Amino acid sequence: MTDAERREVAAKLRDMACRANPSWPALMDLLKCPGRAVAVQYLADLIEPDERTCRVVTEMRALSQTQDMHTKSCSSCGYVFGSEQHRQLLPGLGERVAINPVRIPKFCPNCGAKVVE
Repeated sequence: MTDAERREVAAKLRDMACRANPSWPALMDLLKCPGRAVAVQYLADLIEPDERTCRVVTEMRALSQTQDMHTKSCSSCGYVFGSEQHRQLLPGLGERVAINPVRIPKFCPNCGAKVVE
């Protein structure tokens, strides 16, 4: 359920509360729910929706034999957190160091999903 849908139902509930003492049938009709248990669960989901999560997607492209560019983005919406350059310390050893590493936020600034490892 989107934030806009939650706001729409909340506005309808407030409007219903101002007009009269709402009954269960009126509430179930407003929420388009077939029964009380479903209506209560629907309201609980409005109050505390499932937390959306995403993962960091890393795309790598070679700049040279000793340098790569790593672009890190949100798996949910594609928002780019940033790019960092990786340089091989000693040729042939495979050990690389990140130059200006990207700081990954706890939540995506674009879609709001929680970033999980």
